[in-house]
Amino acid sequence: MNTMIGKSGLAFLVVLAVIVTGVVYLGAATEKPKTVTVTGEVVDLHCYMHEGAKGAGHESCAIMCAKGGEPIGLLQKKTNKVYLLLAPDHPTAGQENPAVKLLVPFMAKQVTVKGELLSRGGLNAIVVSKIGKA
Repeated sequence: MNTMIGKSGLAFLVVLAVIVTGVVYLGAATEKPKTVTVTGEVVDLHCYMHEGAKGAGHESCAIMCAKGGEPIGLLQKKTNKVYLLLAPDHPTAGQENPAVKLLVPFMAKQVTVKGELLSRGGLNAIVVSKIGKA
């Protein structure tokens, strides 16, 4: 029994696959990020991930690391889950990184952060819209 699909049948399947892929992609691209409020400690991710460094005793190092370009995160108080913290504005050449300006005053302090939760490839980040001492 011959089960080969003709050229027109194959073309139909290719077009159908492209349409389905496009619909799935557009659906994923239009999902609105969830707004979250999370309380925890602002940490420099380099020292925290390498050594577990955090707290008031690590504040001066955390500030130096953040100003040096290391990523800044939030260690959630309840769960010890770590979030990458992002400023709403993208850094531009020749200007201070907006994340540093926004977050360095809170390094090694307990804060409450409100913002949009982004997740990609297993990494969770919060685009900070509001931050204050907890």
